[in-house]
Amino acid sequence: NHSLAPTWFTVAVKRSPAGPDGAFKPIEVVLSNKTEYGVASEYCTVVELPHDDPLFNAGILTGDQIAAIDGRSVLRWPRDAVLEALQDRGDSFQLSFLRPLDVKTLEIEATTLDVLCIASTFGLLLLYTTTQ
Repeated sequence: NHSLAPTWFTVAVKRSPAGPDGAFKPIEVVLSNKTEYGVASEYCTVVELPHDDPLFNAGILTGDQIAAIDGRSVLRWPRDAVLEALQDRGDSFQLSFLRPLDVKTLEIEATTLDVLCIASTFGLLLLYTTTQ
């Protein structure tokens, strides 16, 4: 399982009031300042996310990295500051995030090529050599 080029996404997060007082249900995401592989990251990584959380309902998954809230970058923010910014939003906000592109298994069949180049839509170039 190798992490390659991340893909950027922006989604709308909607929050419903949790009770009759009009208070919003808290966002219950668990964040880390490390990637899912334990490497220090410039963006906070989603570690845990309940299935009834507004972020999950918007399409956020564990392993995603929070990049901006309502267009404001959270680059190098500590996780507590990102959590506070998420809680301070009203009933809806825009969330931009990075999702690593995972490659688990890729089988290539080549007969006459010594080198096969594959370019992804994200501009990533992978070189595979074949032996005969």
